[in-house]
Amino acid sequence: MADGKYVWGTGSPLPPIDPHSKVKHQILRDYIETYIKVLMSNPNIPKLHLSLVDGFSGGGLYRDDVITDYKGSPYILLESPGIAEAYLNQGRLKERRINTNTFLVDIEPDNISHLKGALSIDGYAERFDKDIHFYSEDFCSALPKIIQRIKSIKNGERSLFLLDQYAYKDV
Repeated sequence: MADGKYVWGTGSPLPPIDPHSKVKHQILRDYIETYIKVLMSNPNIPKLHLSLVDGFSGGGLYRDDVITDYKGSPYILLESPGIAEAYLNQGRLKERRINTNTFLVDIEPDNISHLKGALSIDGYAERFDKDIHFYSEDFCSALPKIIQRIKSIKNGERSLFLLDQYAYKDV
């Protein structure tokens, strides 16, 4: 359990984003986009199925001195495949698709509640329980269910797991 620095709750201010986390997020964005571009480097591959798992998602948004609602890792996992897909489809007549399933896990129910609320405001609610899945429990408890769901997705067993938690000493 984290020491209380990263708490999302009704009426409480967004937690601050640390400079090292902003760098980590940029690396994550770049990695996912590059990973997809490499997997789709053969222009004859029409689509890619990819599962993205955030084992310690938090509430999704942070406070920043520059960006009012700084988007965290859940947003990166949701947005980066679309950016890669747009890149891959530049100048193409027949579009290629990136189909993702995103699994967001956090042990704190308030964090998942905040994340769902933020994603709803940003237009993601219609995807809940379709290709965006939430688990309000510890990662080890959620993992068997996530693996089972990933295995049930046709051609969807290619997966990336983000397991970057705060307060490593508590894992």
